[in-house]
Order: sequence, then structure tokens, then C-alpha cells
Amino acid sequence: MLTVSSIPDLRIIPQWHLTWKDKISHFVEYAIFALLFLLMLKQENRITNHKKTFLTVLFFGLLLAIIDELHQLFIPGRSTDVLDIVADSFGIVIVSIIFNLINNHRLRLVRVRKK
Repeated sequence: MLTVSSIPDLRIIPQWHLTWKDKISHFVEYAIFALLFLLMLKQENRITNHKKTFLTVLFFGLLLAIIDELHQLFIPGRSTDVLDIVADSFGIVIVSIIFNLINNHRLRLVRVRKK
């Protein structure tokens, strides 16, 4: 994430003619971050409390998003935007909710099969 932020005057997808293309990129980037973080926690059997897991992923995601935006202050041609952090947060939250719903559904299926 910080690597891409280090590129001066970055033009991600110039053929898009959307006003919110930057926000969509942020959403997707942090959604992927959240998914990978959640999969890592699940692989390590660290998901015992879904609320605590959600808050952990959100905390580290927001911390990274804030560091990323502050980092861009020092890159020529780049700027910071609070709405980027909002888009990052939405990516994290949406993926976390979907992940939790899927995980709960799988647990219900396992319980039903055991009966």
C-alpha cells in the first residue's frame, strides 16, 4: 500500500471517467487488506470473539490508512484526503461484515450436519 503511495503523480486507471475512481481504488485496496487479515486470523485460529476481531481489523486498517495518507504529504504531486480514509474504512467494514456472515453460516451448517 505504501509503495503505491510513493509514486509521484500516480494515475491509476486513466481511461475511467468517474469522479470517484480514487475512492473506489481505496475501497478495493483496503477490502483486500481486510480479507487477507481476516483469513490470516482464521488460519491461526485467533477468531474467538467476532466483535474483538472486527475491532482489531478496523483498528489496524485505519492505522495503516492514516499512515498512508500522512505519507502522501511528503510525495510530490500527491495529496491527502480524509475521504480516502472514509473509503478505506468502508472497504474494511463491508468485507468484515461479509466475512462474518459467511463464517457464521458455515458454523451453522457444521452444527446441522453434526445433528
